[in-house]
Amino acid sequence: MKLSHKVSSGLAAAALGLSALSLTGCGVNQAGAAALIGDQRISESELNERVQGIMAAQGLPVQDSTAEIVTQTLDRLITSNLVDQLAAREGVIVEKGEVDAIRLQYLAQAGGQAELENLLLQQGVLPSDIDSVITLNIQVSKLGQELAPDAEPDVQGGAVFIAASELSVELATEVAPRYGTWDAENLTIGPVTNSVSEPLSVELGQE
Repeated sequence: MKLSHKVSSGLAAAALGLSALSLTGCGVNQAGAAALIGDQRISESELNERVQGIMAAQGLPVQDSTAEIVTQTLDRLITSNLVDQLAAREGVIVEKGEVDAIRLQYLAQAGGQAELENLLLQQGVLPSDIDSVITLNIQVSKLGQELAPDAEPDVQGGAVFIAASELSVELATEVAPRYGTWDAENLTIGPVTNSVSEPLSVELGQE
């Protein structure tokens, strides 16, 4: 999957792509960490809170969360973190006015606030994360212009994907074994490979 499929400037791509725990065995060794990206940490409680929020917003019981929604949410958090770090390295800054302008475009394309929220919620994006989605899209667009200034948008998206993948390798990104194995080349979480893994679920009150 290319990064441009995950985070692009179009509303449809944003909706469709911004696709994304107890520790056992080897791998991530910080208690309570769902993933480590260099010296940055995505906690289990943050992941659980996101999944619970998505399930509640969709009108579903928390206990009905699936491995797919958990890993997709974690994948999204990791990818967003990598793009943030890449943007910081490249000096890419997103102004509030830019986010506001794109939000207005999204609202017009979707047909209103409720329609936009529903469209993104169907893809696991909470209404409170809309501005984060927009910011991520702008970051990717600007990074593409920095990394491949004279190229077509698709090539620019590929350049950002490669840079994020290389950064992931440099930072030794990893996820807790219960969630699977981080695939830096494809910026996705692969299947669980250890024998002590348990079915994924959201555990209330877990730290």
